[in-house]
Formats: sequence, structure tokens, C-alpha cells
Amino acid sequence: MDQEQYVTEYDGLVQTRELQMLKSLLPFANVRSQMPLAILIQSMEFRNTVRMFQNNANVLSACSVHNEPDKRNAMLQTLRKFCTPKEKETIDTLMNIMCVMENYDTFSS
Repeated sequence: MDQEQYVTEYDGLVQTRELQMLKSLLPFANVRSQMPLAILIQSMEFRNTVRMFQNNANVLSACSVHNEPDKRNAMLQTLRKFCTPKEKETIDTLMNIMCVMENYDTFSS
């Protein structure tokens, strides 16, 4: 793949090295074995997800960011990693508009 791959925080928590190894072997399995192996991998990821939420309440919470504009900016910056260049441009424009609006509100008060 030419494009750099990003791993989300969620994937980092539910993926394991072993699951990544199984995924990398999937194309080499015979055709009849690929579907059962893919289902096994997905079920293992699902099991890891359930365990994660049972063991770590709010493990994916962005609530530590109390300021709404900061939370929104952090969310957009995280999302931006997965965007096409055109989508990144749209996000940048949106963030600039929001910044101008926040500055206007600050100076108007």
C-alpha cells in the first residue's frame, strides 16, 4: 500500500499482534478457508472489544478535555488523519471558520 496506515486508539486497544499476524496470513489461506478464518478473526476482535469495555470504564473517553472547542478541535484533528487531501482541506477551512467565530465572540464580550 502506498498510503501510510494509521491505527486508531480503538484499534490499538482491541488489536493484538496475533490478530495482525492472522490477518496477514488470510490472503495465503486456501479459498475455502478464508471465510472461516476471517470470521474467526472478527470474533476474536469482538471478544477483545467486550473485554475492553468490561474491564476499563471510559477507556476511550475524550471527557478529559473539558473545553468544548478544544474537544471539537481534537476530534477534527484525529479524523483528519484518515481523510483525503480534499477532505483535509474542508476540515481545515471549517476549523479556521470556527476559530474566527470564537475570536469574534471573545472580543464581542
